[in-house]
Amino acid sequence: MTNSPNPPTADSPLEIASKNFWASHTGREHPPTPTYRTVDGKERFGRYMDPFGCQEHMDAAKGNWRKFYIGFYTVAFISLIAAPVDWFVLLFIYPILAVFYFGTRRRLHSQYSLYKVVQDQITTTGEPQWVAYDKLRLRMIEHNPRAILP
Repeated sequence: MTNSPNPPTADSPLEIASKNFWASHTGREHPPTPTYRTVDGKERFGRYMDPFGCQEHMDAAKGNWRKFYIGFYTVAFISLIAAPVDWFVLLFIYPILAVFYFGTRRRLHSQYSLYKVVQDQITTTGEPQWVAYDKLRLRMIEHNPRAILP
């Protein structure tokens, strides 16, 4: 479904549950094709989501965060040990690294939060929800049209 660290196989419980969800709602094993809708006065490209697709996206965001912070902390720790700390590093490099760190954390957390809210709406209403693709997914679709799937 997504670019998670461990992509689901055809036999994964989330994939089977997603197929069952769509079969019970549409009579097909797959969600409807993505469509354009007007959101806040702009045409947005999006798709219907099921709670299991949302869970897969949330797991992917957690996995991406885990990969990011392990690498970030490793590089930061090694640079503290190996490189001398002077005024230039304190005044310019560390603030740039902090902005990068908090920006990445905010982006990944917002992805997780979006799909958590959508998942909660789906479980409350029992109906799939239409969700616009985010910028990251639109870039992935440009490079690989198969990324259009949830």
